[in-house]
Amino acid sequence: MNIKKFRIVLSAILVAAAVFCAIPVSAEGNTYTVSFQVAVSNPKKNIPTNTEFKLVIEGQPHAPLPDPAEIPAGVNGTYKFEPIEFNEPGNYSYTVKQVAPDDHKLIPDTQVYRIDVTVIRSENGDLEGGFTISNQQGNGKPTFISFRNDYKRSASMHNINEDDDKPINIMDKNGKSIRDGGKGGSKGSDSPRNKLISLPRTGEPLSPAFGGLILSGVLFIIFLVVRKRRSGKPEDGGAPDEQ
Repeated sequence: MNIKKFRIVLSAILVAAAVFCAIPVSAEGNTYTVSFQVAVSNPKKNIPTNTEFKLVIEGQPHAPLPDPAEIPAGVNGTYKFEPIEFNEPGNYSYTVKQVAPDDHKLIPDTQVYRIDVTVIRSENGDLEGGFTISNQQGNGKPTFISFRNDYKRSASMHNINEDDDKPINIMDKNGKSIRDGGKGGSKGSDSPRNKLISLPRTGEPLSPAFGGLILSGVLFIIFLVVRKRRSGKPEDGGAPDEQ
């Protein structure tokens, strides 16, 4: 190969190398992805099962959000937001809260969690990161987000479970408690523990036992009256002696 041809080949190689370097190359790992799980629970198991909460995540103006940023949640369960993708290094802050339905008996967990995400670019050009979770109570750094909800019991009745070993709480019409030390009847839909126990009210039909008790009392009063009248009459039915 003469010098002229060598120069032509060398020039072509240099031009091709320059063009290749000018084209941007998409490197792997240029996106950092993270997702958050949220636990909702009702430890006392007293919230109606059809109650629905909402979990909401909000971020800074420049912080990317999952889609959707609001997801429904039931009484018990673990729920997960869609992954969030970060394309640029930086610090991103989020808040996660629970929105409860309009129910005055519901006692929702109102704490708000804060999530701080840090994204950096490594030496090889990949995006890497991590996050921390904190809450309003300042109880250290929780590793997960959890909401614990409760429900108010009715003032006129006691929520009785089949396996509850506590005494039955019997409420009268005036709201006073009458304690029964028994553990209730047998299991099943007809068990006394599965029913509201109350005293008879005015205008309601009386039970046979209660009616029998009233009848016995009336008969006893009549017996006393008759006995008293007989004790006041002279013996042998004769008239009193004249003096």
